[in-house]
Amino acid sequence: MAFILIAVPASFGLVGLLAWSQRGGPEAVCSVGLIGLMMCACFDVADNCSVVACPENDPLMLSVGWVVSAALAAAGVLALAHRLGRQRR
Repeated sequence: MAFILIAVPASFGLVGLLAWSQRGGPEAVCSVGLIGLMMCACFDVADNCSVVACPENDPLMLSVGWVVSAALAAAGVLALAHRLGRQRR
């Protein structure tokens, strides 16, 4: 369990930072969204009972974090797709 809490955010955070370092704008937005998603995943795992199974009862801020992070990642991907489509014309 502890390995997942350390390895998954570190690997996705590294991917986000690599994308962020290439250019600004859409890459940065997508990177922030991916890092936010990984942070929400860690907090969600930590929020759940790790020893005994208990019902899913996420706080409102965690749910809002999921939505905002997913929206940022999607907006970055859409902006990158728009940029690539414009470059191919």
